[in-house]
Amino acid sequence: RGQGEALKGRLSASLLKGFETIRRAGSFDFVLRADTDALITGNFRETISRFLHEHPRTGMVGTLGFTCRRDSPHYGCEKTSISDVVTALAGLSSSAPEFVRIESYLRAAWRNGYVGKEYCQGGIYVLPFRTLEALSDRGCFRHPEDWLRLAVPEDVMMGMLTRTVGLECTDFSLAGQPFGSNYRGLAY
Repeated sequence: RGQGEALKGRLSASLLKGFETIRRAGSFDFVLRADTDALITGNFRETISRFLHEHPRTGMVGTLGFTCRRDSPHYGCEKTSISDVVTALAGLSSSAPEFVRIESYLRAAWRNGYVGKEYCQGGIYVLPFRTLEALSDRGCFRHPEDWLRLAVPEDVMMGMLTRTVGLECTDFSLAGQPFGSNYRGLAY
């Protein structure tokens, strides 16, 4: 309580605790992580459940990166960016227990295809139950305090952890699809 990097570190640690609590409650299709200003319309639950069933490698679904707007100069700009996880680890001692644990997750993510900054925008995304199970099995929920001091946005952390367990972040944000997130302003 009251420890860590104020916005990013605390939010990341808190969400890991929350996701583990939700996972222990039992099996479900998915968990929705949404900011209070996110707008959910249409047959969201049915559409997402069907999508996840049709895409078994999906571990995180939403708007991939900064924006869903394909005409924006920001669309896809983070594919070759250096992950905030890499930058944050550079500020830790390599002998620190949290460094060792997080670096092991990062190395597993790289082996599973993680490049750049792969994540679904944190304003609203979905994690299927399979993701929470795999994260728990891998031990990713055991030390949420590891993230407290790190300036890593929770969506970037979750994108990296999704790759750690061999799943993918998947975009589902074209016009008419459920996720229309834009970093600033309206998406469509």
